[in-house]
Amino acid sequence: MNVQSKISVNKLCFGILTIFILAGGQGFAQSKFFKDNIANGQEYFEQGQAFHRKALMHFLRADSLDPTHAEVKFKVGLCYLSSFNKYLAEDFFKKSYQMNKDVDPDIFYFLGYSNQLNYQFDSAKYYYQRHKDQLVTAKKQDKIKMDEVQQRLLEVETAKALMRKPNRVLIENLGPNINGPYADYSPAISSNEDLIMFTSRRNTTLGGLIDPNYDEYYEDIYQSFQFNGQWGVARNIGTPINSFGHDATVNLSSDGQNLLIYLDDKGAGNIYESKNDVSKWSTPVKLPAQISSSAHESSACYSPDGKTLYFVSDREGGYGGSDIYYCNKKTDGDWGKVYNMGANVNTSKDEESPYISFNGKTFYFSSRGHQTMGGFDIFRMEMDSMGKWSVPQNIGYPVNTPDDDVSFVISANGRHGYYAAVKREGYGNRDIYRLTFLGKEKRPVSLSNERPLIGFHAPFSSITAKAPEEKKEKSSGGLTLLKGLITDDRSGNPLDAIIT
Repeated sequence: MNVQSKISVNKLCFGILTIFILAGGQGFAQSKFFKDNIANGQEYFEQGQAFHRKALMHFLRADSLDPTHAEVKFKVGLCYLSSFNKYLAEDFFKKSYQMNKDVDPDIFYFLGYSNQLNYQFDSAKYYYQRHKDQLVTAKKQDKIKMDEVQQRLLEVETAKALMRKPNRVLIENLGPNINGPYADYSPAISSNEDLIMFTSRRNTTLGGLIDPNYDEYYEDIYQSFQFNGQWGVARNIGTPINSFGHDATVNLSSDGQNLLIYLDDKGAGNIYESKNDVSKWSTPVKLPAQISSSAHESSACYSPDGKTLYFVSDREGGYGGSDIYYCNKKTDGDWGKVYNMGANVNTSKDEESPYISFNGKTFYFSSRGHQTMGGFDIFRMEMDSMGKWSVPQNIGYPVNTPDDDVSFVISANGRHGYYAAVKREGYGNRDIYRLTFLGKEKRPVSLSNERPLIGFHAPFSSITAKAPEEKKEKSSGGLTLLKGLITDDRSGNPLDAIIT
């Protein structure tokens, strides 16, 4: 071998060695980056659901470095279940199970739940049943897990039954002037639907502060007005209603003069009231101790005449977690004794978001304990002639979904409903939607045996569409709404006035 050949061979060997060293260094760096992301992800994960979003970011990075790590994929799935993109969890659970059948003792439960959220009810039932079989044969019985999977199996059957008979309802996102990339929820609507108030965790919250316990912006109340069928850009309602803490809409009275608000009160959670005085809201005042107690009160509503208050509390002595209670206003104007609405409404699980229609005859609420498609579903009850509420009925699909459906309110004429939901076509997080109830589908009327569709015999150009007359509901003897502004005839300034 000549000198030139030796030099070439030495260069080649040196080049190969350099590649191995660089590759080894890169592999070491990737290995460290992988381990660091797992460690950081786990640290956030253990802080609770509020921090699963940050944990997800690290677990996804680790998964991109090593897509064969079953435990990482499982953690990604768990984090997605805590997000508004729950539907993405199924694929990660499925792949983690394919890689390692023993990735987690409860893998069948999570496969079932992620399939349920994605409307794959037969697959969900299969996995839930396998999870139940494991619990039955386990050495130590786990009653809590058994009750949970039994509930899920019932939800699957309920969902299949409701989806076989969907309701005719148009569901419309209220659009970018109301909704955005942050969570928007808990709508409150004026009687004529020209005003909406809602809660949002957007970056324009008062003070722009982030709650360290939830890693999200503090809740504030926003409002928007509707002109010519279009919602204006939502604005922060400001002080004195909003503060640097959590301020959330609860409900608006039927006359629009009283606003119920949720304040965090350092974790206690209480209901406050603000009054409208010539288009200016007063400083919120906490409702009396029998209502805003030492327990957690999360939502409430007035009866149409303002004489009864329905509210949710997790106080002791109830039927389950959170129950719905009510109290009546006394002749002196103070709120009286509190009563539980009873076992017809409340269950061993949670009830939320009470709302009563403008005629006082229909009561809506959300429940985890009645027959639901999954999580909270919206239910309704009708009052009979004796003043007794009927058995709660699920308002059905597609309003209700396998995820949580809460904060439902309805317009004075009963034509539209409003609620918050997470949908894939939304603006990023939980959005507010308007529901238009279309009623039962009308079948064509046959006018004769020979010409069953006689209208079709007319030339198309001669058919004139006439707008249907608005149906006028009979008075229920309940509430009559009169809205306007009383002003001084000379100055035009608004005046305090009482209409009798």
